[in-house]
Amino acid sequence: MGNPIDITDSASSCSACFGSGGPWGEFTPKVMWLFISGCYYANDPPPVPPLPPLPNGAYVCEQSLTPCTWVWTDFEVVVTISLIGGKTMVAFQWNPSSKQYYYSEQDGCKGNGENQVQVYPVRGGFHRIGFSPL
Repeated sequence: MGNPIDITDSASSCSACFGSGGPWGEFTPKVMWLFISGCYYANDPPPVPPLPPLPNGAYVCEQSLTPCTWVWTDFEVVVTISLIGGKTMVAFQWNPSSKQYYYSEQDGCKGNGENQVQVYPVRGGFHRIGFSPL
């Protein structure tokens, strides 16, 4: 899985989730998985094409150059998991300016949650974060 970033690096601030006594284990993973499901298109009013992609799916997010951040990218989509400063943030952005799925939690390391933005025409949704400790 590569060499994880050094959790003792003060710039990384991953120690809230990983490291000695961290709730998610000793090592910061090189890869994290993000599973999003339950998103759907609103019917009132009927959506007009082109429709943004539904965020539902599984994403293998790799450690980016930004400490404590994992990213998956495709032609029009960017998926991000961020654990900076003990805050959990998950985002699915289409045409990078439009967040179709967004979750942010101030209180530590949260492995799952619900979509906190309802950008028309995408509604609903929840996610789960997974990773291998090595």
